Amino acid sequence: MGEIAEMMLDGTLCECCGVFLGEDGGYPVRCGDCGGEQQSFDRQQESKERRARNRDSSAELLRRAGVQFDTKNDGAHLIVHTKPIVDFWPGTGKYTQRGTNKQGRGVFNLFKLIGVKAPSND
Repeated sequence: MGEIAEMMLDGTLCECCGVFLGEDGGYPVRCGDCGGEQQSFDRQQESKERRARNRDSSAELLRRAGVQFDTKNDGAHLIVHTKPIVDFWPGTGKYTQRGTNKQGRGVFNLFKLIGVKAPSND
C-alpha cells in the first residue's frame, strides 16, 4: 500500500481529499470541507493515551513471551530480534519484516509472523 493511502487510513490525511489533518488517530477521518469534523483536542488526547497504552501493553506481552527486542524512541519503535528482524511500532500496531514485503498490524499478528505463542492473560 502506498504511503499516502496509509496516511488516509490512519487519519493523518483526510480520507476524501487528502488534506493534512495532523497526528494520526488510528482511523480514517474527514476534514470539515468533506463533511467531517477535524479531531478535537479531546479526541487527539484520547488517541495519544490509547497509543501510550498500546506501547506499554505490547512491550509487556513481548517480554512475557520471551521475545528479545530493543526499545527505541521511548518505546515508540521496537526492534524484534528474529530472523529476519522485525520493526514494530506498538502505538499503532504496525510492523514490517526487514528484507521482505511482510507487514501488518497488531501484536498478536506479530506473534503469528514470528512463530511465537502469545502469552495468556493469566
